[in-house]
Amino acid sequence: MIRAASRTSIGLIEGTTSALDSTFEHIVTEFRSRYLLTYSPHNVDAGGWHRIEVRLTRRSGKVKARRGYER
Repeated sequence: MIRAASRTSIGLIEGTTSALDSTFEHIVTEFRSRYLLTYSPHNVDAGGWHRIEVRLTRRSGKVKARRGYER
């Protein structure tokens, strides 16, 4: 269940609880080098699953994003 939740929330699960130190270090490192984008859709029906796609124009970056959202 935790692994499924981490996939839908772009979370991170790594090994066992003994690996928490390296996991938190990884999280802090990612937070220091991220951009946060927000999206407010217009003319989207309320309710249901809405797929989103985030793309970069440069190939040097990496995108971690949700696959969609419930409205």
